Amino acid sequence: MEPDHIARMKGTIMFKEINFSPEAVRKTLESVRQECSYTSELLKTSKYVYIVGSGTSYHAGMVLQIGLLKRGIPAVTVKAPEFSHYLPENENSEITAILISQSGESRDILDSLYAAKDKGFSTVCITNTRDSSLSVGSDISIVTEAGLEKALAATKTFITALAAVDLIIQELDGKNPEEHDLLPTNLKDYLDHSTDKVLKFAATVRNKVVVLGNGYLHALALEGALKFKETATIETEAYPVREYLHGPIQSLNEDTTVILLHRPDEEVEAVMEQIKKQTGSIIRIGFDEDDEIRLENVPEDHMPALFALPLQLMANYKSVSLGRDPDHPQHLTKVVK
Repeated sequence: MEPDHIARMKGTIMFKEINFSPEAVRKTLESVRQECSYTSELLKTSKYVYIVGSGTSYHAGMVLQIGLLKRGIPAVTVKAPEFSHYLPENENSEITAILISQSGESRDILDSLYAAKDKGFSTVCITNTRDSSLSVGSDISIVTEAGLEKALAATKTFITALAAVDLIIQELDGKNPEEHDLLPTNLKDYLDHSTDKVLKFAATVRNKVVVLGNGYLHALALEGALKFKETATIETEAYPVREYLHGPIQSLNEDTTVILLHRPDEEVEAVMEQIKKQTGSIIRIGFDEDDEIRLENVPEDHMPALFALPLQLMANYKSVSLGRDPDHPQHLTKVVK
């Protein structure tokens, strides 16, 4: 690691906002319990659920979709610009749309909100902006407490959205919400004790990144790939682990770093053997002793937020090491009008 890269990275807004995530989650969990409880009751009576978002918000929605499907609630995650193509022809008051947007003001999410209301859907939003058009226009508004996010790349707002998603799931399961209060502590412990090790491996990341993960970790793989693309302006891809063998591995070479996200006892070795034939740059993130970046064992519902941290830190470091500005990427804006 280059010391000047570390110093510059720790001076970025993005790095500061990543490190504010534990406090943002704590504040969010204290403020949204009632709204998440209302949402869980609504979902129990919904015949179908659309989860709508773009970019980072879409990835948070994928985690929610898996949680709902596992509990027998039909759900689909749709990218906001595509939402109108997925709507039924007739009105249906038994359908719920959950709309996720940090700003609550992007054109695509507001168009989705109005389309959902026109169809008679119940509407729920997860947003970081209390007085936004999305928040004001939704039947139930879950407002996270990440504070103003000044860096372009969504970091603390993504993790607080995941916290709200997990609280909805816990409410569906009838769990004591106090069990969720350990999440801020788990996040802070990881940042306090593991950041330097993450940066050690971040310094080895090459000029292309492939991120692999299954289930909700596929959502995190997509999010990690997006973070590298947004901040470091490098080529990235993301796939479920075995899906990578169905064609995409053909473009793998020594200039590529493969980042594997995996849960305990998940069978990934056969795929990794194929990958090792093409590149020696592999970073495994998981809970095993031989993983390059090891996470502490936490409850299953805490894992998505915990996996997000090393991906955000590595993208932040890679951007700075290439002389980029992760806080203000040249071609991106915070709100897409």
